[in-house]
Amino acid sequence: MFVAEVERKEVLLSTDNITLANFVEKWLRDYAEHQLTPRGVEHYKYLLVRVLQALGHLKLTEITALHIMEFYNKLRKEGARKDDKQGGLSEQTIKHHHTVIRKVLNDAISWNLLTTNPASRIKAPKVEKKEVSFYDEEQTAQLLTALENEKPRFKIMVKLAIVTSCRRGEIIDFKWSDIDFEKKEVTIGRAISTVKGREQIIKLPKTEKPRKITLPKGIIGVLKDYKKYQNEERLKKGWDKTEWLFTGRYGELLYLSTSSRQFKKFIKRHNLHSITLHGLRHTHGTTLIAAGLDIRTVAHRLGHSGTSTTLDIYTHLLKSADQAAADVMDEVLEKSKATNHLVK
Repeated sequence: MFVAEVERKEVLLSTDNITLANFVEKWLRDYAEHQLTPRGVEHYKYLLVRVLQALGHLKLTEITALHIMEFYNKLRKEGARKDDKQGGLSEQTIKHHHTVIRKVLNDAISWNLLTTNPASRIKAPKVEKKEVSFYDEEQTAQLLTALENEKPRFKIMVKLAIVTSCRRGEIIDFKWSDIDFEKKEVTIGRAISTVKGREQIIKLPKTEKPRKITLPKGIIGVLKDYKKYQNEERLKKGWDKTEWLFTGRYGELLYLSTSSRQFKKFIKRHNLHSITLHGLRHTHGTTLIAAGLDIRTVAHRLGHSGTSTTLDIYTHLLKSADQAAADVMDEVLEKSKATNHLVK
């Protein structure tokens, strides 16, 4: 009985004395490494460097909201950046630090090491929402015209980005088995992610379950031609048979960074409006919304788990549509006035 009581007190004592640095080490080893994606773990470790430098020496039970607010204010000051740029960190970056602190301390509560989370008493740094970058109908037409003289692999990669709304990592990980030529469908069930600079891993998309979307008839013939071209290239260069649509010069899986770099050069070479490869995903979304498609269908094609995410991203476009609706009702009222005037 006495031994058990002593052991219990020792556990409580070690719990009371654990520092944030001690806990983060255990949290990364026992939780993050198993529950998060490698890229997620890398991101958390990067943010936690500054957190531990400022707060790591404090016991978990000693950390207050004031400590955390002072840390955020230091991040806003000159010299907080790790690059050569002047000024402090952006509010968006500070918000990322807030997210990781809140997450870690919430898990400390779940593990019975804390009773309250001081980070929950602080409002997250306010970040001005940036409107998404996308092409309008005319700009998309210019892009497609410029694509005609590009190499087949690059051409089909960009076209798929436009017509499927897939994320860059989802497109690069397309396999021929994902394409159903008869049903004119593509299954999106994986994505490539980059960690530690060059290492590429395969992970599930954000929704964590595959989705099927219908392909436009016009892209099916292009895909068939591209498959024939790829087979000819493979035989000519002596590659092994590949399952991927997009490969490097030796038949290996194309790197994410390569796709972005090639697209950036393409935009500059043709003097097109500056946009990223990811911007073509938003081009797809805005095109569908402008065409009047219901928001649930748009959310499905974009791979959003719910319509709230879609509504949040494309608020500006939906406001324009709402104004257009008001203009239509104005016309109805004006016609009604004219009719009443004629009756009188």
